Amino acid sequence: MNSKDILLDLLQSYKDGIDFVFKDLPDAALTFQPDPEANHIAVTMWHISRIMDMMVVMRIQNKPIDDEQWFVNGWMDKTVYDPRGKGIRGLGVLIGYSVEEMLAVPVMPREDMLNYFNDTLSALTEVVNGLAPEQLSEKAPGGDPQRSYYEWVKICLSDGIRHTGEMLAIRSMWERRNK
Repeated sequence: MNSKDILLDLLQSYKDGIDFVFKDLPDAALTFQPDPEANHIAVTMWHISRIMDMMVVMRIQNKPIDDEQWFVNGWMDKTVYDPRGKGIRGLGVLIGYSVEEMLAVPVMPREDMLNYFNDTLSALTEVVNGLAPEQLSEKAPGGDPQRSYYEWVKICLSDGIRHTGEMLAIRSMWERRNK
């Protein structure tokens, strides 16, 4: 097994973790906030999808924000939400949002939420599949600072797995309160 195989396996494990979070999850749990300033599962799911979307397009492929899945696949039109210019560096990925800005992120229907995640995960998986194992250590064309393909994928996975745990914790809190 080489580094590419390991990354592909971890990407599948990431998807499996998300599927586990959402398995038999009641819709009411999607917007449960443990406290008034906390993220809920729906906004956290949007965040991890946006991060992958931004990383693939802007950091790995060095394309403009308008080429992200959010825009080209019609998610912005469907939700009537344009994240450009919001948060840190105007990336619109939830980082640096105020509580009010976080609460303004639209709650997508479950199926759309999962489809957007799958769109972005598929795009990241496609990038990894398109590289030979030795290319993973090469600098990706985008990003400041410029990082290797491996480093950008690792950032997506680390962030996503951490947030998957966060969503599981929120789910557990919701379940305890709604026994």
